[in-house]
Amino acid sequence: MFPWQASGVKVSRTWPIGESNDVLVRRWRDLTGRPPEARAEAFRETSDRKVDRDYPALTAGDASDAIGTLEADAPAPRIEPYGFRTLDRQWVMADSRTGDRMRPELWRAHSREQVYIASLLTGVPGAGPAASATALVPDLHHFCGRGAKDVIPLWRDADATQPNVTGGLLERIGEAHGGEASAERLFAYAYGVLAQPSYAERFWDELEQPPPRLPIAKDAALFGRVADLGERLLWLHTYGERFRDP
Repeated sequence: MFPWQASGVKVSRTWPIGESNDVLVRRWRDLTGRPPEARAEAFRETSDRKVDRDYPALTAGDASDAIGTLEADAPAPRIEPYGFRTLDRQWVMADSRTGDRMRPELWRAHSREQVYIASLLTGVPGAGPAASATALVPDLHHFCGRGAKDVIPLWRDADATQPNVTGGLLERIGEAHGGEASAERLFAYAYGVLAQPSYAERFWDELEQPPPRLPIAKDAALFGRVADLGERLLWLHTYGERFRDP
């Protein structure tokens, strides 16, 4: 139903994630204030990220010079709000040099209209909700901290003009319901179903085989009630930033 399914951001180190912009700026200053030969250990290098290498900019205008070559007063990377865990919003250095797999495709499609559902599409979700939501670019482990890596954006572009819905599906739903179906309502309906612990309880045996499947109500009134519930949950779980009541 939602064909673009991406992995969340994998930073692979904790210091580029923090509770405020100021905390991250101080950490950056601590790193660049060290002698170049001491930065690798403080940075916590992995096979994917080294301080002596250049990396393509995450988005246009971002710096890409190797961290090991920077002056002590080099400007801090762009810092953005971040969907760290379910209902846990942090800040992150949105920079290709500080995280192993920063998922540039997610940042390119991010905007004030974008919203994400995170789930376990390749594993068994277990007891509780089968999905969580965020208005921020999500971490690899956003879904309840369970190691989920599966993120479903509502839109394929930052202008929110290309819905992430399988071609022809909205038309089929509209025909069945005797009206016009929208990507937003389908997304809200999906969340209205998947965010309920009762979904996992009812379909426990079926969910032993991933991914979660979504039953679509043929009854237009039932579909509408679930979508209304999903819209309210999305509004609550994104801190009132998405699916706002006019």
